[in-house]
Formats: sequence, C-alpha cells, structure tokens
Amino acid sequence: MAKEWSGFFYRGCYFPNCVYNIETVKSNPMDQWDIRPDDVVVLTYPKSGTFWMLNLLSSLYTDLNLLLPASNKVVRLDQFYEDADDVPGSYGKHAKAMKESLHAMPSPRLLFCHLPFQLFPRAWQDSEKKCKIIYIARNPKDVCVSYYHYTQGIPWAGMDLNWDEWIRAFVDGKVRFGSWLDHVLGWRRFGLEDNTSFVERRRTFFVSSVRHLRKGQVGDWKNHFLVSQNEFFDREITVKAENDGQKFVYHM
Repeated sequence: MAKEWSGFFYRGCYFPNCVYNIETVKSNPMDQWDIRPDDVVVLTYPKSGTFWMLNLLSSLYTDLNLLLPASNKVVRLDQFYEDADDVPGSYGKHAKAMKESLHAMPSPRLLFCHLPFQLFPRAWQDSEKKCKIIYIARNPKDVCVSYYHYTQGIPWAGMDLNWDEWIRAFVDGKVRFGSWLDHVLGWRRFGLEDNTSFVERRRTFFVSSVRHLRKGQVGDWKNHFLVSQNEFFDREITVKAENDGQKFVYHM
C-alpha cells in the first residue's frame, strides 16, 4: 500500500510534514533574509537545472560568493521555512547554519530558491528591496521524472508513491513546493506584467527549456510515461501552460 506525503497547503503551496510544520511556515521567517541589491538568486521549481545555472554563473562571475562559510555549502533560501532540527546529517546542520549566519555571508552573494512567487519576501515584491533573480523553467515532463527519482533517494522524506501515483500527486500539486504549473506561470506572469528583464531592470530573467537532467538529455520522460499517463499530463499541464504562452522543448 503506497504511503503519500502527509502535509498541508499554505497560500497555494504544499508543504510535507517531513521538514515543515505549519507554525514555522505561517511565521514567514524568510522575511528575515537581508535582501541586498547585489544578490543574485537562481529561482526554480525543483529539478529544473538549478545547479547547472549556479555553476555557470559562478564560472562567469568569479566575484560571486556561492558557499556559506559556516557550512561550505550553497544557500537555498526557502530553508527559512523549514523546521529541520530533527533532519539527520549535514542537511539539518546546514539549514540551521544558513538561518543563523546568512547575514554574515559577504557580498555579492549567489543564492538559490524554490519558492513560488506568493511566498517570496513582500519587500522584494513591492520593490522596497531589490535583488537580481534568474528564473529557470524546464519542461514539466522531464521535471516530473527527475523529481520522482530524487524523492526515492531521500529515506527520511516519508514518501512511497509508485510512478502512476506520483504523476497524479505532481499534477495536483501535492508534492514539495506545490504545483509546477502555478509555480512557473506565477513567476512568468509577474515578469511580464512588471515588464522586467535582466537587461532592463536587472530584477527578473526568465529562461525556458533548460537542457539539463539526470542523463544529460531532453526527452527522458518518454522512457517513463505510458500513453494514458502522457495524455493525462498533457490535458492537465501542457495544454494549460501553452494556453498561457509557455512553450517547452519535449523532443530533441
């Protein structure tokens, strides 16, 4: 009998109980992040080319500080929402170190985050504080496959879904960081409505169809999706994304 992630929705985003509790999330501690105008934040839905972009940027701009001195690991800002005290090993230690010492990290900082737009700090949304954001969107079928394999390798996550159950959870947004569709379209609409770009105002840069995944190729989803699963996925995600103007590369 498969066991689903137990968790809760908050402001349209799903949080599994394995690393979150509702009191921690509702307190919105990410607003404690000291946003700086020279910060560069790579923002993605999980398994969308995050570390590919971090490595690229750190190679192109060697003055960017990528590692938190206290733990020597890259900083994921959405860990502010986590209650990771009971998470074993280096993960829990890094999450705690990030919350306690991010303010001491020297500028300019290269950071990353998986949060949907509505949970990003209000001060940034209202332009009271600014930083540079690079948003990466990868085609959702390959994201779904990579995310599934990733979750299977986390023994403390408490989730045991088979592939068919995972597809439905992914479509319903009952996975960590919620709905892929809401995440991508939420950030995309903000970028378009605010008429921002990395060149014009250096706040938001939207990148689609990143060619990066476990096997280094686009299209691994074809090795996993049955015809009926693919039709369901297209009906619930692909068509809705395309109707909103979002196009993805599914074949190479």
